[in-house]
Amino acid sequence: WRFWTACFHFRGWNFLWRNADFLWRNAGDEAFETQGETMTAAIIETKTIEHAARLTGNAPESLSPAVRLVEDLGMDSLQRLEFVIALEREFQIDIDDDSNPPWESWRTIADAVAAVNKEMNE
Repeated sequence: WRFWTACFHFRGWNFLWRNADFLWRNAGDEAFETQGETMTAAIIETKTIEHAARLTGNAPESLSPAVRLVEDLGMDSLQRLEFVIALEREFQIDIDDDSNPPWESWRTIADAVAAVNKEMNE
């Protein structure tokens, strides 16, 4: 309930209406789908692209690792934060960047894939 209240205060009902599908699908235990699956670089890249596509309303096949989050996809800071949280849930990791928050330092999907690979290999 607190999450929905925070969403309302950030963007109002328009935010909830536009992103309700993403929020609904990511509110559950979607991360458990990857348990037992060997995480290869290709799987990590594919799942990262799928999350970016779902957040921005693009088709996954139209995205590549070189796509820029802000300039090409038009992600705002809240969408980038949601992107980080979705990846943390998907891969059951804690993405930690001491210098800058990931949603500020990632420029492309490739940056997100590299951060996930780094955390998965630690």
